[in-house]
Amino acid sequence: MYSKSSLWLIVALALVLATGAGADTFRIELDYMADNSVGGHSHMPTTAELNAVIQMFACQGHTLIIDLSDEIPHHEVLQMDPAQNWNIFGYSGVADSYGALKNEFYDHAGVSGWHYCIFGHQYEWINDAGVRFNSTSSGLAEVSGDDLIVTLGTFIHNGASGGSPFEKASTLAHEFGHNLGLRHCGDMNCRDTEDADWVDQYPLNVASVMSYFYQMVGVRNNLVCQGLAPQFIPFKNIDYSHGSMCSLDENALNEGLGTMMASADWNCDGEIDPGTLTADLNGGSRNHWCGPDLISGVHSVLSDFDEWGAIMDMTKSLEPGKLTNMEVAVCISSEEVSRLTDKVVCPQASLATEACVSTEMRYVRADGSTGGSGDCSNAYNSVSGAVAGAPDGSVIIFEPLVWNAAGQVFQNKAIFISAQSAVLR
Repeated sequence: MYSKSSLWLIVALALVLATGAGADTFRIELDYMADNSVGGHSHMPTTAELNAVIQMFACQGHTLIIDLSDEIPHHEVLQMDPAQNWNIFGYSGVADSYGALKNEFYDHAGVSGWHYCIFGHQYEWINDAGVRFNSTSSGLAEVSGDDLIVTLGTFIHNGASGGSPFEKASTLAHEFGHNLGLRHCGDMNCRDTEDADWVDQYPLNVASVMSYFYQMVGVRNNLVCQGLAPQFIPFKNIDYSHGSMCSLDENALNEGLGTMMASADWNCDGEIDPGTLTADLNGGSRNHWCGPDLISGVHSVLSDFDEWGAIMDMTKSLEPGKLTNMEVAVCISSEEVSRLTDKVVCPQASLATEACVSTEMRYVRADGSTGGSGDCSNAYNSVSGAVAGAPDGSVIIFEPLVWNAAGQVFQNKAIFISAQSAVLR
């Protein structure tokens, strides 16, 4: 029998750093597949996994309501419309289709402001050659729509399919991010490979679970493990980006400056080289950074993006039923996750309901200005400017130079001495 118990999980705003007019409420009804036969398995997420995502929104002053609703029949593969390629969410012609399950089990049909999510096994997709196959993708979601699925059936954890606790929480945050208008590469172009400014879906300076570089390992965890940031960097593992990292010009990379938080061996020769160099950090082979496209791939300027400032819930502005024929985002597969270990094998982050952290980062650089805002692209040019302009609770990052800090008091601010040892005196 299939449950209609409807367990509600509503966030308790215990640790909120951002409140006020920008606060919003988001709602997801979540059903999960379960095979109750001998040796079967369930895709039901745990309270801890859902709370990790709820807390992510709470730290920005938002309320996320997840209605953990129905146990639904287990189908190995959700079917695509046989008459229309890429149509998963709008197809209801067979019992093992998303549309049929939504028609039967979705309790908020016709109600504005709700999203529908199924935790399932796999879904059918089609490749560039027009051949349909059972996808090993972690999920699928409408961009700026209301439908999403988490499909970790080919992700093995402790010998069983269904993904790890961290993968389930992070993938839910990732797929819901697509519903809120987010993509895999901030505001860069990672869709049309024919465009000259195309980037792949692994931007390492978009500190977000939306980037393939972080989705399955954790933002803070992978930054630190890859040597791109120190242990005390103010990032969380499950989060959207705040747009605080510096841009990286793949045609003029400086290994000493690295990410401005740590030096980086961009050309993978085992040394921190002087001057600048060219490398494809976001390589089109999907073996990025130290992979075969290190030099020959498309070279772009990789820029961070304030995803939290860009999220938008279209279910509140359009009538129910109007969100049809939406663009969909196919997400990282289990094979692509395995290729992420080409450079460094980083252990996956542990699932946690993470404490809120200050995400205010301000930079001091020689090419900054007296009236700078402190952002990496408009940095302060002096210690006194940073002390006066940086908000309380922020982290101040210094370019590796000698800086005059005489008489300056960094009250309520953290000092971050960047790669290659900046000096304050």
